[in-house]
Amino acid sequence: MGRSPRYLRSINGSEVAQNDLVAGLLDESLRYGPELLNAVHGSEIGDDRVFSDDTQLLTAQGKIDSQSERELDWVFRDDGNLLVGYESKKGATLGSNQLYNEGMELSRVATDEPVVLVVVTDHSREPDVIADAKRRLGEDDLSVDIRWISWNQFLERLEELDRDKLQPQHEPLVDQLERALSDEGYGQQFSELVEFDDELVDRFINQQDQLVGLIQDLDRLAPEIGLERYSSGRMEIYHWGGSKSLHSLTNSRNPLAPENMMVPFVPKGFDDHPEGRGTSSGYPGVHLNLLGSAVEVGFHFRPNENEQHRQKLLESSEQFVSLVREHNLSLFSFWESWGISNEHHSPEEIEATLTEEGLSADDGYQRLLFGWRVEYQGDGSAFLKEILDYLSIAFRLSWRENRELFYPDYSEE
Repeated sequence: MGRSPRYLRSINGSEVAQNDLVAGLLDESLRYGPELLNAVHGSEIGDDRVFSDDTQLLTAQGKIDSQSERELDWVFRDDGNLLVGYESKKGATLGSNQLYNEGMELSRVATDEPVVLVVVTDHSREPDVIADAKRRLGEDDLSVDIRWISWNQFLERLEELDRDKLQPQHEPLVDQLERALSDEGYGQQFSELVEFDDELVDRFINQQDQLVGLIQDLDRLAPEIGLERYSSGRMEIYHWGGSKSLHSLTNSRNPLAPENMMVPFVPKGFDDHPEGRGTSSGYPGVHLNLLGSAVEVGFHFRPNENEQHRQKLLESSEQFVSLVREHNLSLFSFWESWGISNEHHSPEEIEATLTEEGLSADDGYQRLLFGWRVEYQGDGSAFLKEILDYLSIAFRLSWRENRELFYPDYSEE
């Protein structure tokens, strides 16, 4: 049971995407033989055990059968020989109860074959909860062997494979696995230090200063169009890993500006940033990239953290698409890092995106911005005016004309 894993995708920090990619590529490798699957497991399945040509992927991030009460990240079965389930964590908390229940589930569907639960995590050593889960399963006389491996060790095994012992078709699959896991920060990351010439350093610092200056100008001029730059004293300018105050960005003793930043604005006298929700709020905003010469202006939604946003986008998709057509809006989506993940510039594409399947966080739709891209054309004053003009339109559309769409939890009280 469960859906087929989608492995032709980027991970970009997503645990689900990482599981999909690894399970999908290992499943694909079985078309050419079990050599790769055996090579990456080593002692986890037992020194004297190997997968045979009959091995199949039972499920990926789904239930094993109709009687299952729990999902596993992925499960391989070599009928009558070996049943191996996997629990993968990427920075998330690992619980003893979860491992115990997954061991119970594997034991339920097993016939006479040995049962192994392989736990793959970001930890540098085996988590203590594994010993507790082993103890509980043993007390219940369940023969489930729980083994642990880190993602760093998993990548090391891929890098150390003797490729002469693999099928030729396995090699591109190994290459893709290595690249994807390395891009996620596993394995050795450092390779070299480079020296920048003075001209490039000056150009980079000037770009940072200009972006900070742009934020200052927007802060100064936004009240003229009925907006204020959102400021709580702490969470003002959003970026990967948190937020910065405008003061910290203008202080030369602080580190360089983040690569991607979102500057939120609120109508005078109201904000949609209640305590504890932070960047899940809705607001007109300006997205800036340190290495680019364009900004994106529009209204921000968080459909995979704010359930009211998601429901409104789905149930009122026709109204949103109508606004897209009328005002030539694009839809930009963002990763958690605030880097742009997808762009949709036609009403038809946007309509297809505003669905349960389309608004998948794992495909990069953690954040949305309905709006416009503004390109710098060599005139700073004209660039600033164009940003403010679009910000004014976003404010009018979201607050003055369609408040029930853009602020679904707004109350007059």
